[in-house]
Formats: sequence, C-alpha cells, structure tokens
Amino acid sequence: GSGGGSVVTPNDPLFAQQWHLKNTGQMGQDNVAALAGEDLHVQTAWGAVTGTGVRIAVIDDGLDIGHEDLSPNVVANKSWDYTQPNGGAYGDPSSSTSSHGTSCGGLAAAKGNNGVGVTGVAFNASLVGLNLLAAGNTNTAAGSHSVTFDLATNDAYSNSYGAADDRGTYSDSDSAWQAAIDTGTSTGRSGRGAVYVWAAGNGGSTVDRSDYDGAANFRGVFAVGALNNQGKKASYSEEGANILVTAYAGETCDTQQVLSTDVTGAPGYNNGSAMNDLAGQANYTRCFNGTSAATPEVTGTVALILNANPNLTWRDVRYILATTARRNDATDADWVKNRGGAGIFVNHKYGFGVVDAAAAVARASACYAPLPAMKSPTAASATTVEAIPDNTGVALTRTLTMTGSQVTKIEFVDVTVNSDHTQVGDLAVTLTSPSGTVRTLAVQHNCRDMSGTTVPCGAWNGGSWRFGVSQLLDEPADGTWTLSVRDNGTAGTGSLSGFGITVHGH
Repeated sequence: GSGGGSVVTPNDPLFAQQWHLKNTGQMGQDNVAALAGEDLHVQTAWGAVTGTGVRIAVIDDGLDIGHEDLSPNVVANKSWDYTQPNGGAYGDPSSSTSSHGTSCGGLAAAKGNNGVGVTGVAFNASLVGLNLLAAGNTNTAAGSHSVTFDLATNDAYSNSYGAADDRGTYSDSDSAWQAAIDTGTSTGRSGRGAVYVWAAGNGGSTVDRSDYDGAANFRGVFAVGALNNQGKKASYSEEGANILVTAYAGETCDTQQVLSTDVTGAPGYNNGSAMNDLAGQANYTRCFNGTSAATPEVTGTVALILNANPNLTWRDVRYILATTARRNDATDADWVKNRGGAGIFVNHKYGFGVVDAAAAVARASACYAPLPAMKSPTAASATTVEAIPDNTGVALTRTLTMTGSQVTKIEFVDVTVNSDHTQVGDLAVTLTSPSGTVRTLAVQHNCRDMSGTTVPCGAWNGGSWRFGVSQLLDEPADGTWTLSVRDNGTAGTGSLSGFGITVHGH
C-alpha cells in the first residue's frame, strides 16, 4: 500500500512561522536558526489525508470553541463544561483563561487552508473541548469521566496535563482512572479502541522522570516527549522507559517555541504586553511550549492515521507511530537497538524518535496488516526478602522466568517492584529483557516540595511501584527477565521482596 501524495502548502497566513510543520530554518528570537527539515513531515501526508471524519477531544483547562480558526472544526453542543453543577454538562468549555487548552486544540486541529491564522496537524478533524482542569481538580470521578466522555463518537483524546513537575515524587494514577482508560481502549471506536495521547511531563531539567508518573506510564496511553527547534530534547522534557515518541515544542519565548491559537482577544498568552509575542495578532501566540505542545501534535498525527485507515485498533496506531518514527538527534549516546526482530532504535529521551506523519500515513494505508489479538501473561520472581546494599555501588539483582507466554512480539510491559525502602529516591532500577535490552526505570534523585526545597522522597505507597515500558517492541516475552536495584544514596535503607511483570503483546 502507499500513503501520502502531493506536498500541500496551506494558505493560512501564519503557516510559514509554524516551524514544527515546515522547518525552513526560521530564525528564533535569539537569532539562532531552527534546523531545517526538523519537522513533522506532514505536508506530504496532507496530500492524502487531513483528518476528515476523525474527532479529537481536548482535555485541558478549556477550549475557545468560538475562536475564528477553531470554530469551523468544533462539533456543536458536544463539548463538556465541568464547572457546571453535578459533575458538569454539555456546554461551552471556554473562558478567558483557557489559553493552554486553546493552544493545544490549535496544534491538533486548527482549520487549515481557510486563509485564517494557523494550520493544525489534522486541519480538517473535528474538535470538542473538556475543561477538566478548570474544575480545579482531576479527581477520580471527573478524570475518569473525561477519558470515557462520548466514547462512541470521540476517536482520540489529547491530554496535556499530569503530575506536578519538578517534584521527583512517585505519583500514582487512580485505579478508577486506569479502569476508565481500559474501558476506552477496549470499547471505544466500536471496539477498536480510543487513542489516548499523554504529555510525558516537564520536570526533566530537574528531578523528574516520566517513569514516576502513574498516568504517563500506563499501558493504555501514548507518552510524548518534547523537542526543541534543533531536533534535540527540550531541556524540560522528561526521560523514561515509557516514552513512545516525541514532537516539537521549543524552549523559551526568547528563543523559539511553537505558534498556535490563543484565546480570542486581549486575554491569554498574547495579551499585548507579553515579550516577544506576535504583534497585532491577539488570537494567536508564538509562545507555547512543553510536552503540552508536543502531545496535541501527536494527537493530530493520530487523526491523520485514522483518516487513512479507520479500521486500525489503538494498538495498531501505537505500533505505526513507533515503527515509522524518525531517529532524531542521531548522535545521542542513548540510542540503542532493541532486540526485537531486526532491532528498532530506542532512546530514554525520545522513545522511538520523532513522529513522522508522512511515513505513518503511508504505513497506515489499507494494506497494513492488523496486529493479532493481545495476550497479557504475567510472571513473578520469588518473594524472598533481601536487604538492598546501602550506598555500596553493589546492585541487588532478582530474576524471573516467563515460559509459555505465546507472546513473540512485546508491545508493552508493566513491571511492579516490591520494596520497603524508606527513601526510594536513593534507588536506581533497571530492567533487562530476555533478549538483553536494558531499560532504566529509576535513577537516584532528590525530591522537592512546592517551593523547590529538597525534601525526602519517602517510601512507595503500599511498598510497591508499577513502572511501564514501551521500548521493548517486538521482542519475545519468554525467557529470563532481570531486575537490578542499586541504593546509591544514604537517605534511607530497605529491602527488595521481589518483582513481577505483565507483558502485553502478541
């Protein structure tokens, strides 16, 4: 099969400044040019698909559904307002402070080729907004509702929020939310599964890894990291064994960030006094960044993939994104080939690399062979309690053997580590697959409180933590798995009582 077609250049006036869509080496505010060609490779994809018939739900602080460049794609009366009583109601999810969600919505699906403003990745996809964050929390009921909202009609859910950044704490996701994600992936899109795209987190310049976020590391979501205009890791983007792919966001507004929609008129990011923002363009901003920006770009790419082939399952979409991603920052020392089949390059910073929309759409075309049904076998090590040597540099290792799994190609691995260690920030943890691929799950780090003061990390709630690994794609599950735990600090002591894995694959 083939995908893509002619190169499409939209007539939207700000398109030329959207370097994430077409990087010609645009100059940043610091007079440093972007690296030409570092973009989503989306123009060729547009020759075949533009997102028509695919609906994206933006879960955020709101969405300006009346915005001149969003309203043509917004589905009337299908957004949700959580600020209304009794858990919310269908309504207008916008406010003068919903800039964040409005910028996310524009990156995913601002109307393209309409001679107005900017271009979204899937510029003819449909949009609805859910102002979950405006309600002041992402608690169990609201958070679970948001990811199962109108499951019969919403195809992809863009989530640019998560655990607090720069804390280093292990922040678990709620079991009800996890069940809701599982409901979406099993029953959404007529049983093919809703697609959940998730921001990996912005605490990467300090103490955070995405591995410590129980939402971003969950098997049903695609964790997305952020790149700058040189195609390298944005300083703040978090690393992790859970990272699937990356997209573009930039660094700071006095260098170069991405350009998108802003709330209509004077409020918002571009409020008339913001430094370095677009003059006389109050409905748009060039000062949006973060894994928050990278996430809706991937969601838009998902819409293009589903436009190319609506019959794909959510697992097919994940597989297509991973196997068509481009190896950005190719000289980075962390790139290794995993041991799946011919070997696929993986990196804790980048996952499988940066999304390549043209390659993904081509792979998604009608001759794509869907993945077989998923199996999820489990295995556990012995539960012997052993002290972890304290700050000696010596690792405590534990193995388990999986047999008869019938999984010859891994898609995702849940790893649960059981330890009573009193200060888990001391621990460095790695997992080695039966094929010999090593993935880092945790590094020694400090934790921080809201003010940035270093504080103890404490123990794992309940004495265990579930890590999620996306980067062992296509490896076999059977064989010996090895967990290595080092206590590299003096803040606390503890023991390891074992570990278990659940492999999801076919």
